[in-house]
Amino acid sequence: MIDTKIILVEGLPGSGKSTTAQFISQCLSDSGIANKWWYEEEEGHPVYMFNDDESMKEVINDLANGDYQKVVNNALEQWRRFSDSLMRIDQVILIDSTFLGYLTWTLFPLDVPVNEIEKYLAEVERIISPWKPALIYFHQRDVHNSLKKICDKRGDTTTERFIQNASESKYGIARKLVGFDGMVSFWKDYRHFTNSIIEKTRMRKLSIENSEGDWDKYLLEIMEFLEISMSKKVVIRTEDMDSYTGIYKCGEMICEVYRMNNELYMNGIQQIWPNSRLLPRMKNQFEVESLPIKVTFSSTKIHMEGPRLFDGSVEKVFSKGGDSTTC
Repeated sequence: MIDTKIILVEGLPGSGKSTTAQFISQCLSDSGIANKWWYEEEEGHPVYMFNDDESMKEVINDLANGDYQKVVNNALEQWRRFSDSLMRIDQVILIDSTFLGYLTWTLFPLDVPVNEIEKYLAEVERIISPWKPALIYFHQRDVHNSLKKICDKRGDTTTERFIQNASESKYGIARKLVGFDGMVSFWKDYRHFTNSIIEKTRMRKLSIENSEGDWDKYLLEIMEFLEISMSKKVVIRTEDMDSYTGIYKCGEMICEVYRMNNELYMNGIQQIWPNSRLLPRMKNQFEVESLPIKVTFSSTKIHMEGPRLFDGSVEKVFSKGGDSTTC
C-alpha cells in the first residue's frame, strides 16, 4: 500500500463515497492493514466540532448570526486535534464527505466568498499534510442525471430535502433557484468550485468521472492508486440466502429481506436506504452497503449492530414472522 495515514473520499451526494470507503476498508482489513472508516454520520467523528445536539445548535446559531469565521476557526482547531491524534494511532483512517463535504457543504450555500472557503481548505490540507493524505474524488459530467438517479433511489423525501436545501439557502435565494432544476444548478456551481479545488490541491489524488456506473473499472483504478489488493469474495449458497429471506419485526418496525440477482437486500428500516444491498462477510454475517452496520442472521432472528449514528442506535434484534413485541 502507498505511504499514507489518511484516505479522503469526496464527491457530490450519492456519488458513491461511503460505498467506496467501505470497500477500501474491507480490502485493507483482508490484507492485515489496521484501519478505521469513519462514516459521515457516526457519533464521535474525530473531524466534526460537534457530537451532540447542544454543540450542533451552537454551530448553527453562529452560522445563522453570520459568524462563519468563528465556525471556520473552530473547525480548523478540530482538524489540528485530529491530526495530532494520529501520532498515537497505528491505523489508516478513512473519512468520506469531510474535506470537500462537511463544513464546505455549509459555507457554500451560505454564499460565503469562494476565496474564504479556499483559504479554509488550504489550511486543512496544510494541517494534515504530514500524514501524506490520498484523495479520491468522484465527479460527473451530467449533474442533472446523477442527482435524478440518487433521488429516485432514495425516495421523494430526499428529493424534497435536496430542493429545499438549495432553494432556501442564501446562495439559492440570491440566484432565484427554484425546484429540481434550481437544485441541479446549485450542485453544478458547487461541482465547478470543487473541480477547481482538485486542480489546485497538492495532495496525491485520483479523479474519477463515474457517470457510467462502471464500478468494476472504478474500483480497479482505486486499488491501483492505493496499491492495495481486492478483498476476499465470500460466496453464500443459494439455499442459505433463501433461508434468510422473509419479513422480520422489531416492535412496530417491520423489515423485509429478499433475494434478487443472487444477492440479498434489506428494506424498511429508517436508518438504512430503501432496498439496500447486504454485502456478505461470512456465511451468516453481512454488512449493509455504504453503512457501518453489521447484520447477523441467527435461526429466525436478525441481529443488527454498529456504531451509534447521529439519529440513534443501530443495535436491534428482529424476529422472523412477526412474533417480536419489543425492540
